[in-house]
Amino acid sequence: MRAAAPSAFLRSVGGRLPRGHVLDVACGAGRNSLYFLQRGDRVLGIDASYERLTEARAAAGRGSPFDLLQADLERFPLPAERFDVVLNCRYLQRSLAPALSRALRPGGMLVFETFLREQLELGHPRNPDFVLEHDELLRLFSDLRVLHYEEGLFDEDGRAAHLARLLAQKSL
Repeated sequence: MRAAAPSAFLRSVGGRLPRGHVLDVACGAGRNSLYFLQRGDRVLGIDASYERLTEARAAAGRGSPFDLLQADLERFPLPAERFDVVLNCRYLQRSLAPALSRALRPGGMLVFETFLREQLELGHPRNPDFVLEHDELLRLFSDLRVLHYEEGLFDEDGRAAHLARLLAQKSL
Protein backbone atom coordinates (compact mmCIF):
# COMPACT_ATOMS: atom_id res chain seq x y z
CA MET A 1 0.00 0.00 0.00
CA ARG A 2 1.38 3.39 -0.98
CA ALA A 3 1.10 6.24 1.52
CA ALA A 4 -0.65 9.49 0.60
CA ALA A 5 1.52 12.49 -0.25
CA PRO A 6 2.68 14.68 2.62
CA SER A 7 0.89 17.94 3.32
CA ALA A 8 1.50 20.60 0.67
CA PHE A 9 2.27 23.07 3.46
CA LEU A 10 4.86 20.74 4.96
CA ARG A 11 6.48 20.34 1.56
CA SER A 12 6.52 24.12 1.09
CA VAL A 13 8.29 24.84 4.40
CA GLY A 14 10.33 21.64 4.64
CA GLY A 15 13.56 23.23 3.41
CA ARG A 16 13.47 25.66 6.37
CA LEU A 17 13.10 22.97 9.03
CA PRO A 18 16.01 21.75 11.15
CA ARG A 19 17.01 18.12 10.86
CA GLY A 20 17.03 15.82 13.83
CA HIS A 21 14.27 14.46 16.04
CA VAL A 22 10.68 15.00 14.87
CA LEU A 23 7.38 14.55 16.68
CA ASP A 24 4.39 13.87 14.41
CA VAL A 25 1.24 14.43 16.49
CA ALA A 26 -1.80 12.35 15.48
CA CYS A 27 0.33 10.87 12.70
CA GLY A 28 -2.34 8.56 11.30
CA ALA A 29 -0.97 6.36 8.52
CA GLY A 30 2.26 8.36 8.50
CA ARG A 31 2.07 10.39 5.30
CA ASN A 32 3.92 13.30 6.90
CA SER A 33 6.25 11.12 8.97
CA LEU A 34 7.50 9.52 5.76
CA TYR A 35 8.55 12.96 4.50
CA PHE A 36 10.85 13.34 7.51
CA LEU A 37 12.13 9.77 7.33
CA GLN A 38 13.14 10.34 3.70
CA ARG A 39 15.14 13.38 4.86
CA GLY A 40 16.99 11.20 7.34
CA ASP A 41 15.27 12.43 10.51
CA ARG A 42 14.33 10.26 13.47
CA VAL A 43 10.54 10.38 13.93
CA LEU A 44 8.21 9.68 16.82
CA GLY A 45 4.67 9.26 15.54
CA ILE A 46 1.86 9.31 18.08
CA ASP A 47 -1.71 8.33 17.32
CA ALA A 48 -4.66 6.87 19.22
CA SER A 49 -5.42 4.33 16.47
CA TYR A 50 -3.49 1.07 16.48
CA GLU A 51 -4.73 0.34 12.95
CA ARG A 52 -3.39 3.65 11.59
CA LEU A 53 -0.04 3.10 13.32
CA THR A 54 0.14 -0.37 11.73
CA GLU A 55 -0.36 1.30 8.33
CA ALA A 56 2.37 3.84 9.15
CA ARG A 57 4.83 1.07 10.09
CA ALA A 58 4.07 -0.81 6.87
CA ALA A 59 4.57 2.35 4.78
CA ALA A 60 7.90 3.15 6.47
CA GLY A 61 9.26 -0.36 6.34
CA ARG A 62 11.27 -2.20 8.93
CA GLY A 63 14.52 -0.75 10.14
CA SER A 64 13.56 2.89 9.60
CA PRO A 65 14.21 5.33 12.48
CA PHE A 66 10.48 5.54 13.12
CA ASP A 67 9.19 5.09 16.64
CA LEU A 68 5.45 4.67 16.98
CA LEU A 69 3.41 5.16 20.09
CA GLN A 70 -0.28 4.47 20.57
CA ALA A 71 -1.47 7.06 23.07
CA ASP A 72 -4.35 9.32 23.94
CA LEU A 73 -2.88 12.80 23.59
CA GLU A 74 -5.36 14.14 26.14
CA ARG A 75 -3.64 12.00 28.77
CA PHE A 76 -0.11 11.32 27.52
CA PRO A 77 2.53 13.80 28.75
CA LEU A 78 4.86 14.92 25.98
CA PRO A 79 8.55 15.17 26.90
CA ALA A 80 9.98 18.69 27.25
CA GLU A 81 12.66 20.12 24.93
CA ARG A 82 13.15 16.87 23.04
CA PHE A 83 12.24 17.67 19.43
CA ASP A 84 13.78 19.75 16.67
CA VAL A 85 10.46 19.77 14.80
CA VAL A 86 6.92 19.24 16.05
CA LEU A 87 4.30 18.62 13.37
CA ASN A 88 0.57 18.86 13.96
CA CYS A 89 -1.41 18.37 10.76
CA ARG A 90 -5.21 18.48 10.68
CA TYR A 91 -5.67 17.65 14.33
CA LEU A 92 -6.94 20.11 16.90
CA GLN A 93 -6.65 19.70 20.64
CA ARG A 94 -6.38 23.21 22.03
CA SER A 95 -5.23 22.01 25.47
CA LEU A 96 -2.18 20.43 23.84
CA ALA A 97 -0.73 23.76 22.58
CA PRO A 98 1.45 24.50 25.66
CA ALA A 99 2.85 20.95 25.64
CA LEU A 100 3.71 21.20 21.93
CA SER A 101 5.66 24.40 22.58
CA ARG A 102 7.45 22.83 25.55
CA ALA A 103 8.31 19.74 23.50
CA LEU A 104 10.45 21.85 21.16
CA ARG A 105 14.17 22.22 21.81
CA PRO A 106 15.42 25.83 21.80
CA GLY A 107 15.50 26.86 18.15
CA GLY A 108 13.09 24.05 17.24
CA MET A 109 10.20 24.64 14.86
CA LEU A 110 6.49 23.96 14.96
CA VAL A 111 4.58 23.16 11.78
CA PHE A 112 0.84 23.37 12.43
CA GLU A 113 -1.99 23.08 9.93
CA THR A 114 -5.64 22.56 10.69
CA PHE A 115 -9.15 23.52 9.70
CA LEU A 116 -10.87 26.89 9.99
CA ARG A 117 -14.53 27.39 10.93
CA GLU A 118 -15.54 27.72 7.24
CA GLN A 119 -14.55 24.08 6.76
CA LEU A 120 -17.76 23.03 8.52
CA GLU A 121 -19.63 24.08 5.35
CA LEU A 122 -17.68 21.45 3.39
CA GLY A 123 -18.76 18.64 5.73
CA HIS A 124 -15.53 17.53 7.45
CA PRO A 125 -14.97 17.88 10.28
CA ARG A 126 -18.54 18.22 11.50
CA ASN A 127 -17.79 19.07 15.12
CA PRO A 128 -17.25 22.82 15.64
CA ASP A 129 -14.81 22.02 18.49
CA PHE A 130 -12.37 20.73 15.86
CA VAL A 131 -12.07 23.93 13.84
CA LEU A 132 -10.27 27.20 14.52
CA GLU A 133 -11.52 30.75 14.59
CA HIS A 134 -9.53 33.23 12.51
CA ASP A 135 -6.15 34.09 14.10
CA GLU A 136 -6.76 31.57 16.91
CA LEU A 137 -3.66 29.59 15.97
CA LEU A 138 -1.56 32.73 16.45
CA ARG A 139 -3.00 33.16 19.94
CA LEU A 140 -2.49 29.49 20.87
CA PHE A 141 1.23 29.76 20.05
CA SER A 142 1.95 33.34 21.08
CA ASP A 143 5.00 32.06 22.99
CA LEU A 144 6.72 31.15 19.69
CA ARG A 145 8.18 33.42 17.00
CA VAL A 146 6.00 33.30 13.89
CA LEU A 147 7.98 32.67 10.71
CA HIS A 148 5.01 32.12 8.40
CA TYR A 149 1.24 32.28 8.83
CA GLU A 150 -1.61 32.00 6.37
CA GLU A 151 -5.31 31.31 6.40
CA GLY A 152 -7.63 30.61 3.54
CA LEU A 153 -9.12 28.16 1.10
CA PHE A 154 -6.41 25.87 -0.27
CA ASP A 155 -6.46 23.13 -2.87
CA GLU A 156 -4.54 20.03 -1.95
CA ASP A 157 -4.60 16.99 -4.21
CA GLY A 158 -7.80 18.21 -5.88
CA ARG A 159 -9.66 18.81 -2.62
CA ALA A 160 -10.49 22.23 -1.23
CA ALA A 161 -10.01 22.92 2.47
CA HIS A 162 -10.27 26.02 4.67
CA LEU A 163 -7.02 25.96 6.66
CA ALA A 164 -4.82 27.91 9.04
CA ARG A 165 -1.10 27.21 8.57
CA LEU A 166 1.68 28.20 10.95
CA LEU A 167 5.45 27.83 10.96
CA ALA A 168 6.91 29.08 14.25
CA GLN A 169 10.15 28.78 16.19
CA LYS A 170 11.02 28.44 19.85
CA SER A 171 13.55 31.03 21.00
CA LEU A 172 17.12 29.94 21.71
